[in-house]
Amino acid sequence: MAFDYNKLPECERRVVCVGLIILTLFLVFAGFNQLVGAVNSYRNGGAVNAYQTVSFSGEGKVKAAPDTAKVEIGLSTEGKDSISYNKGKSTLAGYILNQSLSVTIRDIAKVGDILDGAVSNGANQINSISMLVDRPEELRNKAREEAVKQAKEKAKITGKTAGFRLGRIIGFSENSAGEPPMFYEAMGMGGAIAKSSPQIEPGSQDIAISVTLTYLIK
Repeated sequence: MAFDYNKLPECERRVVCVGLIILTLFLVFAGFNQLVGAVNSYRNGGAVNAYQTVSFSGEGKVKAAPDTAKVEIGLSTEGKDSISYNKGKSTLAGYILNQSLSVTIRDIAKVGDILDGAVSNGANQINSISMLVDRPEELRNKAREEAVKQAKEKAKITGKTAGFRLGRIIGFSENSAGEPPMFYEAMGMGGAIAKSSPQIEPGSQDIAISVTLTYLIK
């Protein structure tokens, strides 16, 4: 059955007319949005809402010298028992008693004097000497701060030279190298320690941290 618009009542024809107008406007706007999307896609090389970014790296180094020493001081005592037999049975003829004490020294310049004092008071063994940085995280923070500063300076100079403006930082990564503490071999292990103070050479080590900052390009 064919639709005859002219046979419809006046009120129904008005409804149909308004509906056709709304449909026409919808199709027009839909087509316009598709056109705008196509243009944007073309400008961005086919990637809609693509962001352009650039990354810069920096490295910070801090010299780490041990500021704390840990020493294991020992006392080995031998004893003999004059009674070796009891009712025909053999017994232990002697004994060895080992005692140890762990000492933390905050001033490594005094390590030798402290060891001399231990000997004077009867110690006859140094089981181990180790040296370390008491608060390594403070040094890492300094190295990290220097690395970030360097990366930001690179970004500023490069942006000015290349002629682009930097936006906000959207990415951060970090790598570290050189982890204290630093340990040293035991001195006098298993035997009597020397009468004079041992010469302690703590040395040093670099704590290095590298960072990468990623910026948006405005």
